Amino acid sequence: MSAELKDFVQAALAKGLGRDETAAALRQAGWGESDIKNALGAFAQVNFPIPVPVPRPYATAWDMFIHLLLFTAMMAVVLNGIDILFDAIDHFLEPARKTGGMAAFLKGIRMNVSVLVVFVPLYAFAAYTIEKGLIANPTRRHSRPRKWVAHLALFATALVLCAVMIRVIYGALGGEITALFLLKALVVLLAAGAIFGHFFRQMKRDDQFR
Repeated sequence: MSAELKDFVQAALAKGLGRDETAAALRQAGWGESDIKNALGAFAQVNFPIPVPVPRPYATAWDMFIHLLLFTAMMAVVLNGIDILFDAIDHFLEPARKTGGMAAFLKGIRMNVSVLVVFVPLYAFAAYTIEKGLIANPTRRHSRPRKWVAHLALFATALVLCAVMIRVIYGALGGEITALFLLKALVVLLAAGAIFGHFFRQMKRDDQFR
């Protein structure tokens, strides 16, 4: 939000002008609806002689740390979970890769399991800490680290979804599509879609909270 717009709204409200009247003037001047909504939302609708600012979230080093930890842990869990599912598909559904038996399969996913043992608790801790902070201070829903992580997750999953679709189309055009490939693509699509849906709904809820 520009300081000029905020100062204008503050001055208009201080002179006793209504919110609808102020919004109409801003529309005539060419301001967008989102800018107008944010500027008016910066001041509480309370009975007081001068405009009262609403509390705004501020980002601390801890906020940045805990949100980056959440994102890193989430990606580690998802990627290694997908890797385990890929190995399981190869081992149980593709006879050519069954050499070595169950022992070879378990050895192959040992690192993935180790990563999950470390990062699943970290993800749970970060998610719990963030949720606890939101309950104590709901304005943190609009903190920059939270928005950055959400947009970063949406961007990453959108790229993954596009890459999978391109690979499927490319394989189909070349006649290279197999049942195992489609199953693996489905695993990736479900994982990426779940992450995309989670953060998209989170952003919607945060935008509705004022």
